[in-house]
Amino acid sequence: MRPNVLGKLAVLGVFFAAVTEAQPQPAPPATSPEWSVAAGYESLWFRDVARTGPPVDGSPIAWEGGGPAIVVSHDRGRPYRLHHFEGFFSAGGGFSLETPVRSIPAPSNDGAHRFGARYEYRRYPFRDLWLTGFDIGFGIEGDGERFVFSRHFQPDIEFDRTVTNVGTSGVLAARLHHWTRIDLLAAWGNGLSVGRASLGHRAAIDSEQLEWGGGWQTNLHLRAAVRVGARTSLVASYFNSGEGRLASHDTFTYGRSRFAAGVTYGR
Repeated sequence: MRPNVLGKLAVLGVFFAAVTEAQPQPAPPATSPEWSVAAGYESLWFRDVARTGPPVDGSPIAWEGGGPAIVVSHDRGRPYRLHHFEGFFSAGGGFSLETPVRSIPAPSNDGAHRFGARYEYRRYPFRDLWLTGFDIGFGIEGDGERFVFSRHFQPDIEFDRTVTNVGTSGVLAARLHHWTRIDLLAAWGNGLSVGRASLGHRAAIDSEQLEWGGGWQTNLHLRAAVRVGARTSLVASYFNSGEGRLASHDTFTYGRSRFAAGVTYGR
């Protein structure tokens, strides 16, 4: 075969290879929808802020307690993106006033409960960084919650507060699925919230005050899943949330820490 014919065939081969490489590649298959149910213990805390300037959590006394919690979540998407839906509920008792030097038990009828939901959309544009299965992603989430608690003081005073918030946060996440049976996740979010709070005072004369305000929220989520079957995994997680609220003549911070374990089914 002549050299010029070989050259033409080589050029054609390179051209077709380039065209083939330039064709859009098929998208990775969608992952199976995944459901998780977990239960555990959640500690709740509330801290009045006695000053309007920094530090915002300047009050040295915190009202703290805890109790059972349950979390139900649903994930779906593709390897490079995630839709996460979550609902949660927790109830608290056994409260005490925590100071830097001692703990003072609160009345036994003090209590609180909290429930809400959140949705997060996340993408993983950086995949297999330094290690196969190590991905870095970014996302945005929206959430809503209702936090209700009751406190009691001598001689016969009841103090009720209800906080209803909606918020949005930016999320930075890292996941590691290098092994066939173990998945690890760390996600950190920070954003703003706005909502309404009602403050009730029950004594000789009942009174109630409604107010609107805004604030911030910071969340940390750590999660580990171990596959025990074709579609089943055992999961353990830690979630910490801190929130602050600024309203007319009423500033406070509150938060929670939750340890939970459960089962995931779907993948």
